[in-house]
Amino acid sequence: MPLQFNQTKRALSWTIGGKSFQCDAFDSVDVPIDLIEPSQKRGIPISATPVAPEVRAARKVEEEKVKASNDAWKALQRRVGEAEASVKLSTEHAEQHQRKVEDLVAQVREKDSVIAGLEQRLRTSDNEKKAVEELLKETARSATEAEERAQRAGAVMREQSSARSQKKSVKKAG
Repeated sequence: MPLQFNQTKRALSWTIGGKSFQCDAFDSVDVPIDLIEPSQKRGIPISATPVAPEVRAARKVEEEKVKASNDAWKALQRRVGEAEASVKLSTEHAEQHQRKVEDLVAQVREKDSVIAGLEQRLRTSDNEKKAVEELLKETARSATEAEERAQRAGAVMREQSSARSQKKSVKKAG
């Protein structure tokens, strides 16, 4: 059986004429002479001559470039994924903080409303206090005036009582 060489950079595996064949990249495999041509007609890339070392090297360089490119692409994809995850996490944190800020703003508004109500009650209380103070002054004036009238009335009554007593004394004496 003559040796046939895999002309590609990938492993081959095929079945023909009831026989199975396998061959690693650029490696060789024994194929019966009557199955070589039918295998090639089926598109199996085999040949009696091995792939030249410089062609292998060029293909190896090409593979390495593709691999490096793929590695760079994968690294870039990984970094994009990490960046997207970071953006998502940052967005979630920002949304949480936004909700907290909105809650705090609502609390401040509620407290502002309570403060406004208390300030209104304070103004009303101040007005009521002033009214009560005015009423107290008026009551104190009225009480002072009533006391003075009562004192004058008491003095008048004492004089009248004294005058009656003197009249009774003069009538009894006379």
